[in-house]
Amino acid sequence: MNDRAVGWPFAEVAVDVPLRAGTGAAARRGAGDTFDYGVPPDLADRLRPGHLVRVPFGRRQVLGIVVALRATSLVERTRDIAEQLEDEPALRPTDIALARWMSTYYLAPFFDCLRCFLPPGGPGGQVRHLVRGEAPLETERLRGLPDAAHAILGLLAGEPDVDEDAIARAGIPRAVDGIEALQAAGLVRVEMRLRRARVKPRRRQLAIAKKGSEAEIDAALRALRPNRKADAIAFLRQPDRVLPSLEALRAATGLRPAEIKALEAAGLVVVGAAETRLECRLTPEQARALADGELKAEPAAGRLLMHVARAEGPVERERSLSALGVGADLLEGLLAAGHLREIALPSSVLLTARGGRARELEMALRRTTAHAEAMAFLAASGGVAALSAIRSQTPAQTRHLRELADAGLIELGDEQVWRDPLAGASQDATGPAPPLTEDQGRAWSVLRAHLGQGSWAAGRPRVSFAAHPDVCLLHGVTGSGKTELYLRAIEHSLFQGRQAIVLVPEIALTPQTVRRFAGRFPGRVGVWHSELSEGERLDTWERARRGYLDVIVGSRSAVFAPLPRLGLIVLDESHGEAYKQARSPRYHARDLAIRRGALTGALVLLGSATPAIESYFEAQRGSYTLLELPRRVATRRSAEPRAAADSVPPPSPAAIAPVDWGEMPPVRIVDLRAELKAGNRSIFSHALQTALDETLAAGGQAILFLNRRGSATFVLCRDCGEVLACPRCASPLTQHRVASALVCHHCNHRQAPPMMCPACGSARIRYFGAGTEQVESAARERFPEARLLRWDADTTGRKGAHEAILARFVSGGADILIGTQMIAKGLDLPRVTLVGVISADTGLHFPDFRSAERSFQLLSQVAGRAGRSERGGQVILQTYAPEHPAILAAAAHDYAGFYAREIAFRQAQGYPPFGRLVRLIHVTEHGDRAAGREAARVADALRARIEALGLAEARVIGPAPAFFAQVRGRRRWHLLVQARDPHALLADFEPGPGWRIDVDPIDLL
Repeated sequence: MNDRAVGWPFAEVAVDVPLRAGTGAAARRGAGDTFDYGVPPDLADRLRPGHLVRVPFGRRQVLGIVVALRATSLVERTRDIAEQLEDEPALRPTDIALARWMSTYYLAPFFDCLRCFLPPGGPGGQVRHLVRGEAPLETERLRGLPDAAHAILGLLAGEPDVDEDAIARAGIPRAVDGIEALQAAGLVRVEMRLRRARVKPRRRQLAIAKKGSEAEIDAALRALRPNRKADAIAFLRQPDRVLPSLEALRAATGLRPAEIKALEAAGLVVVGAAETRLECRLTPEQARALADGELKAEPAAGRLLMHVARAEGPVERERSLSALGVGADLLEGLLAAGHLREIALPSSVLLTARGGRARELEMALRRTTAHAEAMAFLAASGGVAALSAIRSQTPAQTRHLRELADAGLIELGDEQVWRDPLAGASQDATGPAPPLTEDQGRAWSVLRAHLGQGSWAAGRPRVSFAAHPDVCLLHGVTGSGKTELYLRAIEHSLFQGRQAIVLVPEIALTPQTVRRFAGRFPGRVGVWHSELSEGERLDTWERARRGYLDVIVGSRSAVFAPLPRLGLIVLDESHGEAYKQARSPRYHARDLAIRRGALTGALVLLGSATPAIESYFEAQRGSYTLLELPRRVATRRSAEPRAAADSVPPPSPAAIAPVDWGEMPPVRIVDLRAELKAGNRSIFSHALQTALDETLAAGGQAILFLNRRGSATFVLCRDCGEVLACPRCASPLTQHRVASALVCHHCNHRQAPPMMCPACGSARIRYFGAGTEQVESAARERFPEARLLRWDADTTGRKGAHEAILARFVSGGADILIGTQMIAKGLDLPRVTLVGVISADTGLHFPDFRSAERSFQLLSQVAGRAGRSERGGQVILQTYAPEHPAILAAAAHDYAGFYAREIAFRQAQGYPPFGRLVRLIHVTEHGDRAAGREAARVADALRARIEALGLAEARVIGPAPAFFAQVRGRRRWHLLVQARDPHALLADFEPGPGWRIDVDPIDLL
């Protein structure tokens, strides 16, 4: 045992290292990819569980996550942690605990589970670094090197090392050859190091004013750019300067004669010549008496005396003598008698501009106009502004701003700028929450009781899986008002000081959901889904972690949002298949939300018009609390405003709104077999064509639903029967007319449509089946005046496409919306009065025990888009199997009947919820025979384990080729383990390379 000093000298670290063969089972128990490391003294007081660290692993440096601190280690010799990568832990104790549960339950590598909680774009993976070797750069060594090697040496010049990313950015041709040559020559060595974060916080440079008064700014600018002519303007424009003398100006500024002439020539100043002025030493009365007496004989002298006496100030001598016709001798007499005196005035300087214009002249001469405008912009911006704004709105550039900082006028800094995908996005208008219906009121009373009265301040829940998860299942028909209950529950949680996560199964639902939630909780909602950039996801993650956001709305992975005070998790359309992750760890967001709720004390609210069979079963047996909204709301007859309150009181009778209950839209089943017998070979039945004509004539909107993309679903040679298939997946290729290509919907392989059969050379090529492109083409031909809009994976490839298509349709910009399953779920489209299901049979007959449930849910959901306003609506369902129970139940809006039939079938077969399934899939590049042998080996090994462990209730089904037997050139075989507790069989079982384990699979294809 390794025992160091007192404290926590050892850390259990999960490392980002791919599993080796033979270690997978241990790793899936959450322990196989953790290792003990020593905690260096400089980290002893800072390191905590959840910190990201860099650790040595073999000859590499890899990413690690501290999951526990220990006083001792069973490892005799441990290596120390190399670096703590962040100041704050990236994971909380609840995150680590939940990741351990994920690893154990889903039989997934522990680090893969921990990675789900990490911020996007963080460190991870390996990158090669080239480091200068020991060999000297001698001419002989360099002579035979290729050009690429010399280019790489150029990158290394003056640098300790260079990584392969920098070499790639430099665009060096044949860089691999250059690296190999440098290694062979001993000029570089290669080291594998941890790749740093791909995405970093976006920061904005700021200028902050330190001095604000004009006098302070001007004084600093004078010191920044000394200039004698500008100093002269500054001297002259002072408010207390009244016609200063030229000598005073020169004494104050050091102005030279040539510079004075330059200012005068530019018209900026007027220089007055030196002059003599006369001032009377008598009062006007005394002067009059003297003029009428002693000076009566000298009238000219008397006039001069009176002129000077009456003036308000000294008068100019020469001008006065000339104007009065008085000679110099008479003036001399008055001066000698002491009646007048002469005042000699020096040359004066007059500034031709005043106020702001004078300041502009000074700044122009000083070449600080840009500086002054930058300071003015800062003042108008409250003393703080982004450098980019200053540069765009004023002549100031970066060098000017640096000079201002050097002068002490501003301080340069920066701040983090959040990349917010909701910035500038439209929100639903805020207003009083609508009063609840009678059904909603009953459900809300129960919900509010589950949310409780306490607040977060009352105490933080302890990390424990022993707590029983609190789950409510809200089963409400489409249009019954489930979303309003979500909003009320969130409002109550926020009042308690807690936070909420809202999950939606499709990205298509996110924009409409976010608008409504952001309108109710402005400034407190963040969005999370795969269409966001890594930078937007990183900033949303960081804002959630810091508590800047209280509500996160997003798709499946939003269940990991790092909200510190989680009080509520809502899963809208909780039956959605998109909640299941396809790659490791293959978690289901519903089950993960329930586990996280148990850890954090959060209420989990599952909402659906067609709940998953397993969820409804749990509600029926009391594990979940069942809430029912059995009636659709048409209109509320009164809308008394809800009393404004910080809390959310239970609805009183006065708060229950009288409503007009809406009817579920009638569904008409059309037998396509009868249509064919009647000679109708169109995609649209006669009933659907008539309904579309009537809808368009009435100004309504229609949805045409088909869960297949493309124009034709397969391409057939009519002579030899060859079906064109993907060379990598063996799946039939789908025709896409818009792209002029045949496309594989598994691997995206594309090829040009053939002119003749590749098997027999026949030109008799025929396109069969229909996809959304074909429906759009047929609708355009049959209804040429209608405005069409298509919504499928082919039209939503660019960012924001889902929101743009939805906004156009909701605003009335199209009459007919044609789409796949993304239009079937959760959208509120009040103008839609007709839904046409082109083919209800798609997916109905797949070899999967969930096929009937999946078809029922999809048809029920798409039917629910019709008749959500007072206009009413109808649904036309076209099918070749009109007697199928799933279709009949969907047409009757009969969930209870479908559930009763389906649960009896599953109980008889031991399928979930009466038994558990684990699917093992073998994916290999070897041939089908070798793949089959490997699948049989694993199946035999599992059967032997069942017998050895005495697991009588467990059984292995298969192996067999998967329904999609080849994808991307690799063969696929699978088998199923069916048992009450399959972990007893699989927890210590290692199937070998090429195997994937899917616990609780949602499809078996």
